[in-house]
Amino acid sequence: MEPVFVDGTGRRRRLFTVLGAALGVLVIAGALFQILLPLTAPLVDVYAVYGLAFLPLWQLAAVWCGFTALQVLAAAYALRLDREPATPLWTVPLQQVVYRQLLYLVVVQSSVAALLGGRQRWQAMARTGQAAALATAR
Repeated sequence: MEPVFVDGTGRRRRLFTVLGAALGVLVIAGALFQILLPLTAPLVDVYAVYGLAFLPLWQLAAVWCGFTALQVLAAAYALRLDREPATPLWTVPLQQVVYRQLLYLVVVQSSVAALLGGRQRWQAMARTGQAAALATAR
């Protein structure tokens, strides 16, 4: 793709450096959002527990329902853009309870592995053959 942005003298055009700088800013911002937000996401649950202890229950329920409604609307819009059925939308509230905790576990494991300089390997399950025995027994 570089020959598109190089003129006859071999110098890069100004457009390439401007686009490169803009792309660099987007990549850095994307990395911050992909790293910092997942690392700080467990704080949301800490604040929710704080809210259970010190805020009125109706206020906490209103915030949670409003946040979940926004997520359902965003998911519905994404499914509509992809021309997909809206049937999986009922799982969005479950994501707040189950999937987020699994995501925290993965983020913490990956961050610790990155800080220690190691690689995070796939967590392989030991194959025992019991599933095949259950399938043939039925």
